Parts: sequence; C-alpha cells; structure tokens
Amino acid sequence: NKKIIGIHIGTSENAPQRKWPYFKELIEKILSNTDYYIVLTAGPREYDECEDLISSLNVSEKDKERIIISKGISLKELPELISRFALYISNDTGPLHIAAAQGVFVIGLYGPNTPKLYGPYTKNCYVFYKNLPCSPCITNFNNKKSNCKNPICMKKISVD
Repeated sequence: NKKIIGIHIGTSENAPQRKWPYFKELIEKILSNTDYYIVLTAGPREYDECEDLISSLNVSEKDKERIIISKGISLKELPELISRFALYISNDTGPLHIAAAQGVFVIGLYGPNTPKLYGPYTKNCYVFYKNLPCSPCITNFNNKKSNCKNPICMKKISVD
C-alpha cells in the first residue's frame, strides 16, 4: 500500500555518457518533499553504486529507510516489480522501456541518444532532451559509440 517511485541510475558500460549526473539531488528532493518510497532498480554490477549513492544523501536516516535496492531481482522478475511503481525515472536504458511497456508513467533522460528513435513508446511519459548541436552523438552510424568526455547534453537537464 505504499507509493513507490522506481529509479534506475545506471546505464550500459558501452555508453557512460547516457548517465544523468543529478540522481542524488533528485532523490534528496523526493525524500524531503514527499512520502514516496524509492526502489533503485539495479543489476549486480550497480549495487555498490546504489549503496554509495544512499550513503551520500543529505537526508535523515529515517528518510534513507524509504530507499530499497532491488538486489536479487532477476531480469524475469523485473517487469513485475516495475509494474508496481507509480513513476519510473531512468536514463536511456532497457528498464525504462520495460516500465513503458508495463504502462507505468516514465520520465526518460536523454542526451547522447535521440528519443525520436530510442524513446519510450507510450503516451505515459515525459522525455527530457536538450537537442544540442552535438546531439545525438550515439547513433547507428557510429555503432552507438561516442568519445564524448563531457556530456553537457545530460548535465543541462536540471533536477527542477
């Protein structure tokens, strides 16, 4: 009976430019201004990153207790978990598309990829994309690889 927001802070290893840098600030804002619980969906390689994020939060320990990491959830179980969320916020990753397919309202954070091709196919979404002159830098024409070391396209998407 809890209200839950799912958040996926990770991204594929081959495209770290897709990672939005402000999840910490967003989670602090959610915990400080709402009574929602947060489930951080993550694969085993992302557990430590999620733990580090929770440790770094500037909120009370009681607020931190409203965050759960989806440890031990298999890829087969992930759609069922995601279907229970009121909202799902993610970089451009597979779990975002699973949430969209489940009918969950999603917020997609895009920069290196264009949401016109890779966005969630649902009306229950809001996509943030700055469409800078250098975007998209990850395309099928470059085998979805970019040498970008300063993804300003993601940095320009603010928490507000």
